[in-house]
Amino acid sequence: MGDVVTDEEEIRYSYRMRGWAVLYFTFVCVLLGGVWVFLAVTEGDEFFGVHVGAPYSALAYGLCAAVTFWLGFFLIRMYKMQNKSERAIVMGPTEVVLPKALALEEIVHVPYNTIQDLDMDKASRAALSFIRIDHDGGHTRISDMGFENRADFIAVYDVLREKISAVKREAE
Repeated sequence: MGDVVTDEEEIRYSYRMRGWAVLYFTFVCVLLGGVWVFLAVTEGDEFFGVHVGAPYSALAYGLCAAVTFWLGFFLIRMYKMQNKSERAIVMGPTEVVLPKALALEEIVHVPYNTIQDLDMDKASRAALSFIRIDHDGGHTRISDMGFENRADFIAVYDVLREKISAVKREAE
């Protein structure tokens, strides 16, 4: 298993973007941005085969390149931000404490007795999976991209399910 710390009171799983994923997506952004710049220079007056005029075609491709490069920069910045702090999903005796989202620093405290639904979703046609927690304060998703391996992701789901079931049994 990955970075898991347990003691009598809590179970802690490291939850942060992995370097290989950031590197891969940043590489794709830089490559795609380069394609946009190449098209801006070579296409002249067409944008994806539609005649729009000389300056507008270059501006459109340039805008696409700028957005793509900004996304790559944002991914690197987000990765650096996450490495400066200890990001973890902590399952204590009465609540789970976790980041609101993989890309955000906001921390959410969700008592087990406020959780209405726990479900595992899969992004369509992608290899990404999510644990969706519906609770009184809204909903929170846990992405499998934040774990060292798939086993830790499944373990978090199983532990959450057990703790929620235990709280519901105590309430009866």
